[in-house]
Amino acid sequence: MCKSNTKQPPNSLLGIISHFKEKKTCLDFICEMRFKDGAFCPFCYDNEVYKYSTRYIFKCKSCRKQFSPLKSTIFENSKIPLSKWMAAIYLHTSHKKGIRSIQLSKDLAITQKSAWYVLSRIRHLIMTGSIEYNSLAVQGVVEIDETFVGGKESNKHEHKKTKGTQGRSTKTKTAVLGILQRDGYLHAQKVDAVDGATILPIIKNRVATNAIVCTDEWKGYTKLKYSHSHYKLNHSNKEFVDGDVHVNTLEGFWSHFKRSIFGIYHVVSPKHINLYITESAFRYNTRDMNEIERIKYLLSWNTNKRLMYKQLIKDEKAA
Repeated sequence: MCKSNTKQPPNSLLGIISHFKEKKTCLDFICEMRFKDGAFCPFCYDNEVYKYSTRYIFKCKSCRKQFSPLKSTIFENSKIPLSKWMAAIYLHTSHKKGIRSIQLSKDLAITQKSAWYVLSRIRHLIMTGSIEYNSLAVQGVVEIDETFVGGKESNKHEHKKTKGTQGRSTKTKTAVLGILQRDGYLHAQKVDAVDGATILPIIKNRVATNAIVCTDEWKGYTKLKYSHSHYKLNHSNKEFVDGDVHVNTLEGFWSHFKRSIFGIYHVVSPKHINLYITESAFRYNTRDMNEIERIKYLLSWNTNKRLMYKQLIKDEKAA
C-alpha cells in the first residue's frame, strides 16, 4: 500500500535535501516507516484501510474516517514543508550534541519559535518512543549513577548565592538518574530527589533481579543489596575501579550530556530537561547506527502522541 522507494536516502545532509525535495517522496518514506507492519486507522486502530488512487489519503473500512499518513505524528498540522522536516530530523539526530533552535532556524529559513517547536516535537517522539519501546528491564552488568544539572554557586555573585546547595542538594539543581547496561541500553530520567525512597522503585522497575549492579557509595543505594547483586565503590576515598566494578561508562555519558547542555543549549528549564536527557540517551543507544538507520528507527515508532504547542508552553513560568 505504501510504495517502497527503490532509491535509498543518502547518508549526508546534501543528499537528504536533494532526495526529499518532493512532497510525495517524503510521504512515501514516512508512510513506509510508519506502516511497515501494515497500514492502520489512527482513530479505531483497525488495519482494514485503503488508499485513494488520486490523492495521498487513506480511509478506514470500519469507522469510515479518512486520514493522512501524517495523522497523529510529529508532522500533523505543520505548515513547515516536509522537506524541511526531514532536514531538521537529520540535523538533530546526527549532531552528536544536538543543535540549537536559533541555528536550525537559520539553516532552514524558518522562525526561531518554529524551529524550537520542531525540535521539541522530535524530542517528544524520542521520549515517548523510548518509554514504550525500551521498557524492558536491563540485565547483565548494570551501572547506576546520578548527576546534577544547574549553575555552580561559586560562579554567582555573593548576594545571589543560595546556602546549603553543596553535594546532592536539589535547591538550585536538577537531579538526573542514569541506568546503563554495560555494552547495552541506557535509560536516564529526571528525579525529584536521589534518596532511596525515590530512586529504588525506578531501579527495581528498570533492572532485572539477576543483574549485577555497580554504584558508588551513596546511601540511597544501600538497600539494593536485598534485591540485587550489588557492588559499590567509595569515590570519596578515590576508589574508582575494582576489576569490572566501575561506573566509568555512565560517567562518560554524563560528561557528554553536560557538554551538550553547557556548550549547545546553555540553559535548560527543569520542566523540559527530560526531553533533553532522552535526546542524548537516544543518540547513545543508536551510536552503532548510521544517520539514515537512526532516522528510520525513529520514524518507525508508532506512538501516536503529538506534542501540542499549548502543552509545550503550559505552566512554563511556574516550572
